[in-house]
Parts: sequence; C-alpha cells; structure tokens
Amino acid sequence: MSSTVPRHFRDELARARTDAASLQATLSAVNAELVAATSARDQASNAIVSLSQERDATVAELQAVQADLAQSRCASEAAQRLNAPLEEDVRRINALLTAHAEERQRDLARLRDLETSVSSASADRIAAEANAARAGIAELQSARGITDLDERMAQSQREHSERAAAWRRLLREARLGRELARLVRDDLARRLDAMVATDGGTLDLAGLLRSLETQLELACRAAVPQGSDGSSRTTGVPTGVPTPPAAPTGPAHPVFPRPSTPATTGSTPISCSRSGRAASVPRTP
Repeated sequence: MSSTVPRHFRDELARARTDAASLQATLSAVNAELVAATSARDQASNAIVSLSQERDATVAELQAVQADLAQSRCASEAAQRLNAPLEEDVRRINALLTAHAEERQRDLARLRDLETSVSSASADRIAAEANAARAGIAELQSARGITDLDERMAQSQREHSERAAAWRRLLREARLGRELARLVRDDLARRLDAMVATDGGTLDLAGLLRSLETQLELACRAAVPQGSDGSSRTTGVPTGVPTPPAAPTGPAHPVFPRPSTPATTGSTPISCSRSGRAASVPRTP
C-alpha cells in the first residue's frame, strides 16, 4: 500500500505529524504557563489579603502614633513655655562662649607673636654668643700678640742693653787707649824734642802732630767704604740702634815704632836749623 501512495502525500503526512507534535509541545507549555499563572494569581490574592491585614494594622498604629504625636506636641508646647528662661540662659551662655572663643583667638595670636619674639630673641642670642666667641678668639689672639710683642720688646731691650754695655765697654777702652796714646805721644814728642835739642836744632811739634793726625784721619776714612752720597755704608744695621764694632784682631792700643838712631838704621838724620826753621822728619827707606 505504501508503494501505491504517492511520495508527496507521504511528505505532507510527515510534515503534518511534525506540526501536530510541535503543537502538542506548545499546548503542554501553554498548560504549564497557565498552571504557573494560576499559582501566581493565588499567591497574589494571598499577598493582597496579607497586605490588607497589614494596612489595617498600620492604620491602627498610625492613629495611635498621631494620638501620641498630638500628646507630645502638647507636652512640647508646655515644655517650651517652661524652657523659655532656660533658652535665654542658653543664649547668654552661647554669647559668653563666643566671647571666650574670640578671647582665645586673641590669646593664640599673642602666643604666636610671643613665639616669634622668642625665636628672634633666640636668633639674636645665638648671634651674640657667636660674636662673643669671635671676640674671645680675637681677645686671645690679641693677648698672644701682646705677649709676643712683650717678648720682642724684652728681647730688643736685652739686645739694646747688651749693645749699650758693649758700646760703653768699647768707649771706655777707647778712652783708655786714647789717653795711653796721648801719653805715649807726649812722651815721644818730649824725647824727640830732647833729641833735636841735643843736636842743637828746633822742632815744630804742633805742626808734626797736626800732620800725623791728618794722615791718621785720612787712613781711617780710606779704611771705611763710602757710599755714593759720601756717607759711610752700613749693612743690615737699623737706624738709631748702635752696633758695636768688631773686636780688633791686633793690639788694643796703638803701637808706635821706636825712633831709630842713625847708627842703627840707614835713614837720613834729622837736620835742624839754628835759625828757627822747622826740622825735617827722617824718612825710612
């Protein structure tokens, strides 16, 4: 029989069966949704009933609260009437607190000013201590410099005293030498005058002494080096401080050669003129 049914009929029958199955599934889903909607409706009805009950309870509570609120308002009005003096006291206290806060702000400003003054005073004190330390160091340095100057002055005084003592000693020795030289000169002059007088002549002692003194002065000037301006040259000697001369290497007093006679030397004898002319001094070869 299946072989006698056309193919397109079989396809349509299969599609119809498929559509019927899908419709059956859709119907089952719709039935399930219907059952769920019914359950939701029942739950909503129950919720509405419970909400109605809660509303009634809430209305009762609201009425009680309104009554309590009216009673509280009456009590508050009575309390406000009773608390009017207290509110005045509170306002005065607030004014006092405001004034105290302002005074506290002024005290804080004064404290900040005092802190600033203390900071500047501390800085000034530190600067003063630093200046005092520098002054102490300068004082120590000055004391050290004064000590050094005192030592230098003492040393210079000692050197001056030593030089003065040396000069006095040299001057004393020079005076002694000069006196001895004068005595020797006078003795030699007397002897020479006696020798000339023995030969029957005369001798100009004053001119002879002047000539010898001139020669000695020229010899001393030649021994001392002269500068370009004609003054004596000094090396390393400060002005105003006398420096003792070097110790003489020869004899301390001038030694004059003894006059030799014509018999012992080959010098020319003294020729004396009887007419009063000056006698010639013998020259030794």
